[in-house]
Amino acid sequence: MPKKADSIQTRDANILESTKRCLNCMRDMDGFDVCRHCGWHEQATPHIAGHLPHRHLLADRYFVGVSFAWTRYMVYYRAFDTSCEQPVTIAEYLPVDLVRRVDSDTDVQPESPEADQVFRTNKLRLMRAARMLGRHSDGTSMFHVLDCQEVYHTVYVIFESVQGQTLRQYLDSNMFPLPVPQSIAWVKAICDISATINKAKCSGSQLETDRIYVIAGTQLKAIPPLEQLVVSEPNSGSRIQGVTAPEGKPACNRKGQRALVYALGAMFYRFLTGHWPQDARDRCLTEKIVTPSHLRSSLPPGLDAVVMRCLALNPTHRYRSAHSLRRRLDRNMDRKPKQPDLVLPVLSALLSCMIIVAGLVIAFGFGG
Repeated sequence: MPKKADSIQTRDANILESTKRCLNCMRDMDGFDVCRHCGWHEQATPHIAGHLPHRHLLADRYFVGVSFAWTRYMVYYRAFDTSCEQPVTIAEYLPVDLVRRVDSDTDVQPESPEADQVFRTNKLRLMRAARMLGRHSDGTSMFHVLDCQEVYHTVYVIFESVQGQTLRQYLDSNMFPLPVPQSIAWVKAICDISATINKAKCSGSQLETDRIYVIAGTQLKAIPPLEQLVVSEPNSGSRIQGVTAPEGKPACNRKGQRALVYALGAMFYRFLTGHWPQDARDRCLTEKIVTPSHLRSSLPPGLDAVVMRCLALNPTHRYRSAHSLRRRLDRNMDRKPKQPDLVLPVLSALLSCMIIVAGLVIAFGFGG
């Protein structure tokens, strides 16, 4: 009994301490009105109608901060886990077409009986998919799912704290080529993200560049594709938003994987050259594309063939899947270039010198 009382006192102390934290980065405000770590202040992000209120304690455990992203289906909050004493991210299932929340209430209310039925079905689907992602994600390619709860008549998915800038923001602000090792590592990371999604049987999801984050300027990690998990779409295979293969969005998974390979090739092209390749619809007319080595002559041999195979207009000419592409990169691209063999050139030079010296000796000998 005393141990339980101590744990309750510790939790209450953590909750009290959380109220002094920055609602954006979840670090201590140190008594200031402006966070010295991230620059956040109370007026920077006013509460958005329909979202959970700032400093709300969810499930008697999670201290809710600001909402930093939202779609038609999900709202993403910065938060702090008062039990584990660590910052986390909370995703709330809040489909605007099905439910609504009155500002003075935390519960969500369905718009109609029909909407309530769809909402209940999607909640079950989301909870199953979130638990699958939690089992199959190792935290290296995707922010690890830590918890999933049903509170206030909706579903909340808690995963690792999201930090850094999105891949789209990074590419928009850095219009220059990336180093070759980093380009290869990032393409392999996106392949790993796709593999995690497929293992969790979420293969209809898009790999949105707004949901992939650049960590410390070197590592890529993705937010779990929760909003796509509750949308009924044909099983089209994971694909990258904004990049469409010439065949469009095929309905079968095998073709969907080849469409993803095309998108990965376009991303690889952008990493290596600083430019996106020609639009697939235009290429269907001209069938011409500038190779990466033409734009960046210092590229090592072999990369052109990999990128151009990914960007083949005929799907059967591409790699079969993102997994096949990753194996190709593991097998060939990670090898260190062979050191040039200097034995033959040195022997050839010595032989030339000997011939020259012998010629001089004979010439001067005959001259004497």
